[in-house]
Amino acid sequence: YHCKALEVRKSLYGENHTDVAISYRSIGHAYYHQKEYKKALEQYSKCLEIRKSIYRDKNHSEIAICYSNIGHMYSAQEDYKKGLESHSKALEMRKSLFGEEHSDTATSYADVAAMYHSLNDNKQATENYLKCLEIRKKVNGENHHLTATAYLDVGLIFKQEKEYNKALGHLLKCLEIR
Repeated sequence: YHCKALEVRKSLYGENHTDVAISYRSIGHAYYHQKEYKKALEQYSKCLEIRKSIYRDKNHSEIAICYSNIGHMYSAQEDYKKGLESHSKALEMRKSLFGEEHSDTATSYADVAAMYHSLNDNKQATENYLKCLEIRKKVNGENHHLTATAYLDVGLIFKQEKEYNKALGHLLKCLEIR
């Protein structure tokens, strides 16, 4: 049905329209849920190209979402360097658009951290997870499920680095919130 919607939208609006981009994103989501990551990546890339051509200002939240989706597809295919590149673009865009104290910026910090962790760069992973945690505490408050997840992420990195006291503190805070 997403493919049928795409064809209808292309016939009505042409290739370069926001509704066509939405169809490509929807098809990408469907492929993602079917674990067909290469096909999902193709669809997300088409969505990105349309978004970039529509929004002359290359700093747009919809473009950041595209980069984030693409980053997740690279991660699912275990291409963490390309995933890091895409998530870093989303992060820089979101920092520029929303500033440091925004939920989307925190999400991008966590995505970047996850890529660094997958690349075995725990120093950079820790730094980015800590930035995410600080934003979550400011934006969502101490007792929010997203803040708990941020505490968990930081705690697990500290555990892996054998900084057990720091790990325990963060993991207990996560447990307390949850």
